[in-house]
Amino acid sequence: MATLEKLVTDAKRLSRYIIEEIGEEHQPTLLLDDGEEITVIQFKLSDTLKEDWQAFLPALLRHYNAQCYLLIIEGWATKTQDPKLIKELEDGRMRVSNLPPDDRTEVLVIQAVEKGGVCQLCTAEIKLLPDNKRQVGEFKEDSETPTWRMIVKDW
Repeated sequence: MATLEKLVTDAKRLSRYIIEEIGEEHQPTLLLDDGEEITVIQFKLSDTLKEDWQAFLPALLRHYNAQCYLLIIEGWATKTQDPKLIKELEDGRMRVSNLPPDDRTEVLVIQAVEKGGVCQLCTAEIKLLPDNKRQVGEFKEDSETPTWRMIVKDW
C-alpha cells in the first residue's frame, strides 16, 4: 500500500499538471487503495450525488475493500464574513458559485482519508492569469481535524 503522504504528493503534482500544462479542468476523481492496487474512478458530481455522498462513498469504499482513498475535486470557496450570507450558504439557499466574483475563488481540493479516520485536507487557490491560463497556488493543509460534508472517515 502506498503511503497517504505519497499519494497526496503525487496527486498534487498530477493535478497541477492537468490544470496548468494540459489546460483542462480537473474532473472529480477518486483513488481507492486496497493495499495491493489503486483503482482510479472519475465521475460527474451531480447535485443528487452530493446529497447522497455520505451513503454512496462508504458503499463504494467497501465494494473495493479500500484501506484509504483520495478525492480530488475542483470547486468554489468563499471567505465571506457576512453572517446572513453564511447562513444562506449553510442552508443551501445560496451556492458559492452564484456569489459575485469578488466573493468567491476557485479551488482545488485533495482529501486523503485512511480507514478509521486519519484525514488530511489540502486546498489550493486556482488563479486565472491574463492569458486565460489557470495557475494552481500553493497548497495549504488543514491543521485541525477537517470537517467537510464530503469527508467519510468510516466505512
